[in-house]
Amino acid sequence: MDPYQYSPLREDRSEFRLVRLLPGPAPADIEIEIIHVPRSAKYEALSYAWGNPERTDVALVQARLTAAKPVKPLSKLAHYLRLSSRKTPSSSSTTIGITHNLAIALRHLRYEETPRVFFWIDALCINQDNVVERSVEVLDMGSIYTRAEQVVVWIGPSLEDIGLAITTLRRIGDGIFFDEGDRLCYKTNSWAQSLENDFKELKSIEPNWFAIKNLFVSRMVL
Repeated sequence: MDPYQYSPLREDRSEFRLVRLLPGPAPADIEIEIIHVPRSAKYEALSYAWGNPERTDVALVQARLTAAKPVKPLSKLAHYLRLSSRKTPSSSSTTIGITHNLAIALRHLRYEETPRVFFWIDALCINQDNVVERSVEVLDMGSIYTRAEQVVVWIGPSLEDIGLAITTLRRIGDGIFFDEGDRLCYKTNSWAQSLENDFKELKSIEPNWFAIKNLFVSRMVL
C-alpha cells in the first residue's frame, strides 16, 4: 500500500489541515481522512504525550469522497460486525506512520458508529517530513489551541489513582479565579483558600498530592 502524500498548504496560510477520525471498534484499523479547511473552521485539538518519537504504528488514510450515494442504515449489531470484520483496506487507502502513543489515543477517542470531526493533531496535520512547513506551523500551534472549540487532553490509559488526582484538581480549581489583573484569587470559604495556610489539612490528604504527581510526571502531556 502506498504511503500518504501530503498536498501542500496554500502559501497565503489561509488554510490548515484537520483530521476526520473514522469510526470503528478497538480491534479495527485506525482510519482517517486528512482535509484542508479554512483557518476559521470549527474543530477540536488533541494534546497528548508523544512518548517514543518513532512512528511504529500505522493509520490508513482514506481519500475524501466528493459525493456519496444514500445507503440504508445498518443496525448497531450489523454495523459493529462489519467494522470488526474489516480486514482488507479500501483500494483508495494510503498509509501514514504514527507513534504508538497516538495510536492508543485514536483507538480510545474514536466513536464506534460515527466519524469524529474534526481534530487538529500536530503529528498528522503538519507534514512532519517537510522542514519548512513544520517550522512555520509549529509557530502557530499556540493560536491553534486557543482557537479550538475544545482541547482534548489524552493522558493515557487509566492509572489506579487518576480519579483521585483529577477530583482533587477540579475541587481546587472550583475555588480559584483570576481577577482583571490576572492575579490568582480564592473564592471565599473555598477548599483552595482553606488549604493555603492549613498545614494539617495539607498533610492529611498526602495521597492526593502523590496522585497528582503521578499524573503529571508519569504522563507528561506535550
